[in-house]
Amino acid sequence: MIKDDQELAEVTKDIGLKLQEVTDYIGDRNHESARIRFPRGYLRTCVEHRRKYSFLDDHTLQSNIAYALMQTDLYRWMMNRTDISGQALEMLIKEEISLIGEIIESLTKKYLHGKRGGGQNYKYRSQVLVDENIISSALKDDIDWIWDKRNDSHLFLLKERVWQKYSMADCNRAIRTLHSLRDSLAKNKEEGAPDIS
Repeated sequence: MIKDDQELAEVTKDIGLKLQEVTDYIGDRNHESARIRFPRGYLRTCVEHRRKYSFLDDHTLQSNIAYALMQTDLYRWMMNRTDISGQALEMLIKEEISLIGEIIESLTKKYLHGKRGGGQNYKYRSQVLVDENIISSALKDDIDWIWDKRNDSHLFLLKERVWQKYSMADCNRAIRTLHSLRDSLAKNKEEGAPDIS
């Protein structure tokens, strides 16, 4: 059991060296003995994620959001527990933002289903949420920013290289935005808004 930060640093260094030895020996080959046990307790469970979206009446959407958030937990582990850097880190951030964009797209579409803006595009829906006093203009700006970043996944549309375009600050902004939207929708529902489903 690790007792202090000094032991933590020593154990972490040793793990890194051992992982490098495995990689040096195996290269890019698959080998059953090279499978490393993923640490338990870091990835949150589907139940935990679903609970935060209990305001949704669509249980399938709750589950699919939970699965996507488990994927973001995996990205978060890679970003927080390894020294991955450069373009590889940027691509993890890009994927996390893209997933968050997909979740936001689903939340806004489901929330406005059968209402004004429900069948419209992403940015129109975010404007409707402002017009209905469900979210702030600042939150709309963040939601729209995520969508613009998410659309960078369409590689054929890009006019420049995806290079030095993503940072941890972007990743944190996207996560905060998702939490703010979730909280705003849940609060609005609690205050007697019509059913989201």
